[in-house]
Amino acid sequence: MRAPTCAPVRAPVRALPPALMRLPIACPGGVLLAWLLVAPAIPYGTATAFAAELVVQLPEPGFGYTIGDRLRQRIHATEAIDAQALPPLGRVTPWLQRIAVTPFEGDDGLSGLELVYQVINAPATVTRVELPAVTLALRDGGQRDTAPASAIIGPLLPAGVAVEPRPDRQPAPPSTHRIERVRNAALLVLGACVLAVPLWGFARSRRDAGRLPFSRAWRTVRGACADDAGAWASVHRALNECAGGTVHASNLAALRTARSWLDPHAVALEAFFAASDARFFASAPGAGTAAPGFDLAGFVRTLMRAERRAAR
Repeated sequence: MRAPTCAPVRAPVRALPPALMRLPIACPGGVLLAWLLVAPAIPYGTATAFAAELVVQLPEPGFGYTIGDRLRQRIHATEAIDAQALPPLGRVTPWLQRIAVTPFEGDDGLSGLELVYQVINAPATVTRVELPAVTLALRDGGQRDTAPASAIIGPLLPAGVAVEPRPDRQPAPPSTHRIERVRNAALLVLGACVLAVPLWGFARSRRDAGRLPFSRAWRTVRGACADDAGAWASVHRALNECAGGTVHASNLAALRTARSWLDPHAVALEAFFAASDARFFASAPGAGTAAPGFDLAGFVRTLMRAERRAAR
């Protein structure tokens, strides 16, 4: 006679694997034993949804902070966080002050908060401090609390040790290569201009001395004495060349008409011919000497300058 067997039993919440359901079980105690053995391997896909989960990302690194440093803590949540009810800013511990709370949306669909703390005191020795627990308000009206986190802060300088301050770090000197190139080019151009002006004047004087009548006469007169016959003759040649014929006191009006730049010097021209008559001809008293008070060099220099202005 076979021993009585119990009917297969199904779990009230999670279904047993089909292979297990087909096994005969001797008694109800066996059902409990089988359930305890199989339950860890059963997936939770059919279980009721859990409440919002929080994932707290601690500051990295968790050590080496001192006064003025900032610690960043990120909290991820599986449900949307109410952005209108964020943790308040301000001093949260004797060592830390919360200076920023920023909501964010992660790429994985999780929302969260980034909390920034600043160390506002420096301990005398290395000290472990706590980032306080945070209560988060969810959009569905619920609340979730995080556990406190810790970090290690220390003093700026070892206690009782005098440390000489380092000298100020000097900035690297700016490069002046481009400025120096521009300066050198400007100096080169300036030097060329300074040299070009007298060279141009000298070249023009040489050109005018060979081309203009009074400029040629000036080369003879400037080194001669006042009664030098050659100097007076060179001035007459210059006047004849300007007129294209022989010039004497009686036809000075025709010369001034042909050369209008001689008009302002009509009085000087008449004085020159009067002095020339006295010098070269015996029609006036004192023949053979220069007329008293007549400046031949000044007369030629004046006509030479007027001639050059007219030739420009």
